Amino acid sequence: MKKFNRQFAWNLTIILLVFLLSMWIHPGPLKEEIRVFGGPAFCFYSFHLMVSLLLGKYERGTRYTTAELINRYNLSWILSFLFALAAVVLLQLQHLSRQVIFTNLFGLLAGEYLIILFVTLFRESVPLRDPEEITLAKESGSTGRFLTLREGETGKGALIGSSALENAGPEILEFISNHCPPTSDSCLVADTPDSSPLLSYPEEEFRSLINIRQINRVRHINHFLQVAHSRLRK
Repeated sequence: MKKFNRQFAWNLTIILLVFLLSMWIHPGPLKEEIRVFGGPAFCFYSFHLMVSLLLGKYERGTRYTTAELINRYNLSWILSFLFALAAVVLLQLQHLSRQVIFTNLFGLLAGEYLIILFVTLFRESVPLRDPEEITLAKESGSTGRFLTLREGETGKGALIGSSALENAGPEILEFISNHCPPTSDSCLVADTPDSSPLLSYPEEEFRSLINIRQINRVRHINHFLQVAHSRLRK
């Protein structure tokens, strides 16, 4: 749901910026320009957002490839473009400034491609695996980096599950037994110096996550906490 909200908010921001840009570059008093173009722009962008929701353009509980993102964004824009063209012809809106119309149409397209670029660059900097890969790894019983609380180790210098418990003292073991029983599949115990092993798990996978490594020995602690929080169920 976070990805959906984030991408929807980005789209709203792009829409607002493009509309304000079209008002800024068009000569005339700003209030008068907004009065003339505000209504048609509201109808156009409302249609665009409705089409975007119906097409599932924003990721909700899944992750699209870059090609899928481009296809969905392109299709929603093409349908919105055709809607705007039909409205201008059928409602005889030829008196509206072509400069404003084209700025909104193609400014929206350029802005949405910036969203795709940002999403792609973010995923390359934080390598997350596709849900299909995660499902296959679990079904095949792979012990690579997708491990339960009771299985082996993962990552360089990092331990997951029972291997991590070997480094835990009596107080830590008692705490884990009280708050994260060994039969729980929604709890992850780790002994890791960074966030890299956690990135192999999908978002909102665990109810609790315990890292027994001392916090002052964890590299890039802010990023570690951010990744750990994203793996917890909300």
